[in-house]
Amino acid sequence: MSLTLKQRYGKSYVFVLNQTANRAKAELRADDRDIPVGGSVTLTCSVNPSSSGWKYFWYRGEKTSEPLTSQLSAGPIRVSEGGVYWCRGGRGEPVNYTEYSDSVTVYKIIPNKAVVTLQPNWTEVYRGERITLRCEIRDGGDTEWEYDWRTTSSEKPSDQNEHRITSVTGSHSGDYRCKGRKKHTQHSATDWSDPIKLTVSYKPWPVLTVSPSWLSAAASVTLNCRVKDPSAGWRFYWYKMVPDPSDKSESFAFRLEMLPGSSSGTEQDSYIVHGRTLTAGYSCRAGRGDPVYYSEYSYSRYTWSSDIHSSASLTVSPDSAQHFTSDSVSLSCEGNSTEWRVRRSSPEGRDWSVCSYWGTMNGSTCNINTDRTSDAVYWCQSGSGESTNAVNITVQDGDMILLSPARPVTEGHSVSLSCKLRSQTFDSIVFFYHNEKVIQSDSRWELNISEVSKSDEGFYKCQHSGRESAQSWMSVQANRPKAELRADDRDIPVGGSVTLTCSVNPSSSGWKYFWYRGEKTSEPLTSQLSAGPVRVSEEGVYWCRGGRGEPVNYTEYSDSVTIYKIIPNKAVVTLQPNWTEVYRGERITLRCEIKDGGDTEWEYEWRTTSSEKPSDQNEHSISSVTGSHSGDYRCKGRKKHTQHSSTDWSDPIKLTVSDKLRPVITVSPSWLSAGASVTLNCSVKDPSAGWRFYWYKRVPISSGNFYTYSYGLLLGSSSGTEQDFYIVHGQTHTAEYMCRAGRGDPEYYSYYSDFKFVWSADIHSSASLTVSPDRAQHFTSDSVSLSCEGNSTKWRVMRSSPKERYPFDCSTWGTMTGSTCNINTDRTSDAVYWCQSGSGEFSNAVNITVQGGDMILLSPARPVTEGHSVSLSCKLRSQTFDSTVFFYHNEKVIQNDSRWELKISAVSKSDEGFYKCQHSGRESAQSWMSVQGE
Repeated sequence: MSLTLKQRYGKSYVFVLNQTANRAKAELRADDRDIPVGGSVTLTCSVNPSSSGWKYFWYRGEKTSEPLTSQLSAGPIRVSEGGVYWCRGGRGEPVNYTEYSDSVTVYKIIPNKAVVTLQPNWTEVYRGERITLRCEIRDGGDTEWEYDWRTTSSEKPSDQNEHRITSVTGSHSGDYRCKGRKKHTQHSATDWSDPIKLTVSYKPWPVLTVSPSWLSAAASVTLNCRVKDPSAGWRFYWYKMVPDPSDKSESFAFRLEMLPGSSSGTEQDSYIVHGRTLTAGYSCRAGRGDPVYYSEYSYSRYTWSSDIHSSASLTVSPDSAQHFTSDSVSLSCEGNSTEWRVRRSSPEGRDWSVCSYWGTMNGSTCNINTDRTSDAVYWCQSGSGESTNAVNITVQDGDMILLSPARPVTEGHSVSLSCKLRSQTFDSIVFFYHNEKVIQSDSRWELNISEVSKSDEGFYKCQHSGRESAQSWMSVQANRPKAELRADDRDIPVGGSVTLTCSVNPSSSGWKYFWYRGEKTSEPLTSQLSAGPVRVSEEGVYWCRGGRGEPVNYTEYSDSVTIYKIIPNKAVVTLQPNWTEVYRGERITLRCEIKDGGDTEWEYEWRTTSSEKPSDQNEHSISSVTGSHSGDYRCKGRKKHTQHSSTDWSDPIKLTVSDKLRPVITVSPSWLSAGASVTLNCSVKDPSAGWRFYWYKRVPISSGNFYTYSYGLLLGSSSGTEQDFYIVHGQTHTAEYMCRAGRGDPEYYSYYSDFKFVWSADIHSSASLTVSPDRAQHFTSDSVSLSCEGNSTKWRVMRSSPKERYPFDCSTWGTMTGSTCNINTDRTSDAVYWCQSGSGEFSNAVNITVQGGDMILLSPARPVTEGHSVSLSCKLRSQTFDSTVFFYHNEKVIQNDSRWELKISAVSKSDEGFYKCQHSGRESAQSWMSVQGE
């Protein structure tokens, strides 16, 4: 016998007397839960407290079945069959039994071997990748299996043979094992598989190197993209950094433009750029899998050009590549621009900030802060994004530097290099080195070259009394003018051509122009030798140079201009699924389709006004769209093996991404009548856009002194309904409903709607609500109490108001004493009230209005029974009636005289409806009077 103390709501208590049979309970233990192949396990049954004379009865399956008579024992037994086992003890005659033990489930291990496989089978995976863990049963034949998983990770797989992870995180790291159970013999299972270890690392960050870092005439540049395990399925994507002229901020934004031939990635982790003549920045990333998982972009790396161009050039003052700390150094930009930025890049290539971070910008000149030692490359960038020659400047805090030109020296000109001490004079031999070879060693501190040639290019340094300067590169350029090439358009329209113009600055007479397509080292297009512009109808990379005299004296080659030939195929962007509006979190695919593209292999290019640029694939899948994906998308295709033939840009498709959808549910009718069905409507912005609708009933579940809720799918809506309405038949009690919408594959779900009530005024003996005074309308300051009655000791009085999103209990808007709630009527309100029992059952619902005006209608708060009499009356707050009083039923006058009371002697169903009263231009609110059968 026991006494249990249970706390109720508030501070009242209930004492519960429990009486149970005074019987001991058996305890069952197994030395192992798995029976090895060909073996057995030991089961031990005992009774506590221990005493003599017990024999043990053993059961497998149901404890109410006949005991395993062969296993009646006074001690442990061994079993070799899988199943659920129980035991109990017995002694005496007739037998006095203990209670049954708790069950122990024993599995019989079968010889089939379980194996965990990982697809793709990479030794290391990265955050965000998509993988599949699979449990395979060797020699499993046609047997149907169920599966169990064990893992040291914090993410337990579901009990399926295949566990897909669409985006792995660090929480998935760990060992994974599985085993299989025969579906129709639940207690036969394989042993646990050997573990497979899943290691999830942060998203990889490849390292890009460039060689050479300083350009020489006609040299190619090799890019290398290094990842941890390049053979683990990676392909490599190569990008050039292109300034965005539309960005007018202090530092200019860059965008990444894919290099030709790498839209599908390259198998090799290297890429060669041919014919590079200007400073340029590059980046790379790696991708693998299907859909492609991409690494981070590498840090950018630059290839530097010291060539000087009239359109954009950088000068250093004083003109030296080396300076002492505390020296005044200025960098000036010149050329065809009024907007300049001076940039610098550290040796690591990660810092390419603008002058304001490390100096002071005045107009087109930057004054360097030389308080610290540094070694960096500097260059100017024009308003249109063009880069000048680059200059490597070293700031030293030592005693000695080499003064050498910061910019290239022209062939045939003289140049002077000198050794400089911070505070001393030279008193012994000074050594000058060219590419590590001594070329002068005497007392002169200056090295003069009267006529510079290309062989003088290289690294120089000086040495004196055991001290040595840093070394600097001296560049030598040809003493020739450079041709300039311009195109009136970069795209050749279908059946048309574009005009190319070559010129030499400064302008002078006698020049003829030689034109090249492909490589500038190839033979010129002899048919195009001209003294003026030419028209071309073939795509490709074009160059030009000028020549005059006999023998011909050539200019330097122009920079290249790439011309694309527009082909008649039309590019079209499609959106799948084809919805006019998508919502945050949905999965979509943008596809670039080439009409009449045939068997041609294509590469693709995208333009978008969104902040998320698609990769250069024909298909761009977004697994979870966000607002940053909103914008216009265009694409075009380039023939893969003829890089300069492309379609025109497609028409744009507009992608609008909205916040996650929250549908609106309505119910009709909102108050139940006998035998009536209820229609639920779930409203979304565009119900025809692929949505299916899911319908739920919300059921309160008591948990101590508060409620939780479960959401049960309504019958027939587990797969959603095509219609945005649902009919509930035979509903008789108050109930809450909600809905949500879903579409796509995998399915994307909207938020749940807010819930809506369907009210029932019917009174039930198990749970009912009474109102005192018994009327639906009250004045502010009236005393109103709501009392709960029925089969419960725990009650909550609930309220739902049009002004409140969720229902609240009495403690929020009144005072609860036992099973009665006293309403706070200080404010006007219009709300539905009901009682909720400890088990979550609803009482009848009552609509109560608290009025701040002068007049109310006194009508029953609860249903009136057919055949009974009822009285409705009109009441003024502080006056008496002195003229005609009008009573209305469903907006029709049914009584108009001096009586302030409306009496119905025998109520019928036709009397059900809305009532109100009117007097001297004032009108009460209307209230519903419900009529129920006898």
